[in-house]
Amino acid sequence: MNGNAGCLAHLDEGGLVLTANLRQARILRRLHDQAQLAARREAWPTAQILPLEAWLAGLWRDAGAERDDLPVALPAVATRWLWRRLVADDARGLVDPAETGVRARSSWLQLRAYAGEVGELARWPLTRDQQAFVRWAGSVERTLDDRGACDAGELARRIVSSDALPAPGPPILLVGFDRPTPAEGGLFDSLRRRGWSIDRFEAQSLPDPAFRHGAADPESERATLVGWLRARLAEAPAALVQLKAFAPAVNAAV
Repeated sequence: MNGNAGCLAHLDEGGLVLTANLRQARILRRLHDQAQLAARREAWPTAQILPLEAWLAGLWRDAGAERDDLPVALPAVATRWLWRRLVADDARGLVDPAETGVRARSSWLQLRAYAGEVGELARWPLTRDQQAFVRWAGSVERTLDDRGACDAGELARRIVSSDALPAPGPPILLVGFDRPTPAEGGLFDSLRRRGWSIDRFEAQSLPDPAFRHGAADPESERATLVGWLRARLAEAPAALVQLKAFAPAVNAAV
């Protein structure tokens, strides 16, 4: 399926859109609402657009209401706190255990998404940092198991392995999953076998050429960038522009 029009048509037909992250969901909701306003509608149903993680959390809660053997899925804020506490207890000299915990959790979720196990890492020669990661990850996993809990960030894998797949529902359109992890790919394949209709959104390629600007120094580079951004917003006030690297400078000057 190609183009934003196809995505909006999918929503209008009662379909569900799942995005790779929250930002994409917010952008699509905005585009959907703008389309309704352009069509001079005074009211319309809320667009069914959810980040995959939020959708999976809802499925897991529904499955847990019927099955006592499923652990409780803790939100990211809770698991980040757990990682921070265990990292701080194990490495008291760290300046910022919170940031280290966030990065360690992200690495652990990637390991799980690619069907890796913490116990298997001990077979290989490890640096001191890697050994610390194995200790922290092992402590987190034991703590979660003892409390009958799991990390909501790994539900794509758990829903399949626990046979907690839901009955078929509205057709699904995937947005932002150009390179799904093995856990995500396994989930989508399992849903299809269960009877779900799943399609993938393919963004249109931009016809405009790319230009390279050479600036004499960082200040002139930022000034040129801000001027370009102001011109684009003057042409299309409702446009969505993402400039991650220069966000602080742009926000301060625009």
